Amino acid sequence: MAVLSTGTVLGQVGLGSAQDAPSIALPVLVALAAAIVAGVAGWMLQPHQPYRPTLVAGKDVHLAAGERAVWLQRVQLARGGAITLGVALVLLLATTLVTGFAGAPAGVLAITIAVTLVLALLVATTVAFHVRVDETGLTVNSVVGIPRVHVPLSDIDRVEAVQVNPMGEFGGWGLRWAPGGGFGVVLRSRASPSRHATAEPPRPGQSTA
Repeated sequence: MAVLSTGTVLGQVGLGSAQDAPSIALPVLVALAAAIVAGVAGWMLQPHQPYRPTLVAGKDVHLAAGERAVWLQRVQLARGGAITLGVALVLLLATTLVTGFAGAPAGVLAITIAVTLVLALLVATTVAFHVRVDETGLTVNSVVGIPRVHVPLSDIDRVEAVQVNPMGEFGGWGLRWAPGGGFGVVLRSRASPSRHATAEPPRPGQSTA
């Protein structure tokens, strides 16, 4: 954003009218290249912290004959992350409105609106998730329905309750993939204490678990 803003301002210095301003294609390309270089450099310079799970003690669930266990939980992004995303979204929305009312070229306005919509979609789909563990396996889906991740029971080797270091192990929060650390839906350092487990009779055609 700093490179893009600086490039567009320098392109208009000394002009008598905004209509004489050159295309912003070059500043956009330079800003994209700078973002890629900065991201790669940050990834290469970050300290290597191997994945070492910290086990959390749990309790066994004893089921009576004909009962099945279902574990449900709603997990949301930590408050600091949610506030940061909310502020960024509000600022971007304000920028879009100012750009529109200022009579900016249609191309600039279209890019600003597209970026705002993409960010709003990302925030809506990653700020909170529903987690379900039952006889079919593990299901994690966003509160808006997508994205949805399902791991079948047959693909699960073992289950552990661990404490996660989002930045050290996954490089941040959200839907993350870390080489050697696997895929994760990382919203906070530890799970919320609010959880709900139910035991209920199986429905017709289902086996107990």
